[in-house]
Amino acid sequence: MSRITVDLHGKVALITGGGSGIGRGLALQMARRGASVTVVDLNGTGAAAVAEEIKALGIQSLDYQVDVRDPPLMSMSRGSSIHAALLSRT
Repeated sequence: MSRITVDLHGKVALITGGGSGIGRGLALQMARRGASVTVVDLNGTGAAAVAEEIKALGIQSLDYQVDVRDPPLMSMSRGSSIHAALLSRT
């Protein structure tokens, strides 16, 4: 069985729950494939730690402490602002 690889250079990923567990693993895999990653988690310390791991790979990363159950914080305009901020730094 062949392994499928995806090149994500020039792409931006926003990972909610990225400060630990499956979210952390997903954030790191996206970064290893070249995506800039915004790590969002209720645990700000965890999000910051994962963002630092990503930066150590030479990939741009931002972290935000956010409760995704708070609709105003996770509205499309907020998400777009996070993505725009990250893209402007590339």
